[in-house]
Amino acid sequence: MIDKTYARLANTNALSEVRFVHDYVQFIFEPHTLSLYAPLRVLAEGRSLGPNDVGYYDRICSLVGQHLIAVARQENEQLEFAFSNGAKVVLSLRGEDAVGPEVAELSTPGREIMVEGYGR
Repeated sequence: MIDKTYARLANTNALSEVRFVHDYVQFIFEPHTLSLYAPLRVLAEGRSLGPNDVGYYDRICSLVGQHLIAVARQENEQLEFAFSNGAKVVLSLRGEDAVGPEVAELSTPGREIMVEGYGR
């Protein structure tokens, strides 16, 4: 199931590109660009990796070619993006973890840009 905020990512193309931009990550699901600004972790093969862990960037890049199969929200706690290979990208929605005003941004050419902030 895809959280309604991210519904336009349902039945989209596989992840085609990952961009590491300064302190955030962009996931490209043509034609959509999902920018994740909140602190995130990658859960895969029984491990939880953050930006300071060895293998974190490789694990994120390994998602290229995978389909997004679910987006689950635990209100004010976390947002979880699940991929077809079983890996998950998890973002904190807790205000105390905020590094800026936005959690994420979803842009699609010709459509309104969706920006999610803390406390929505």
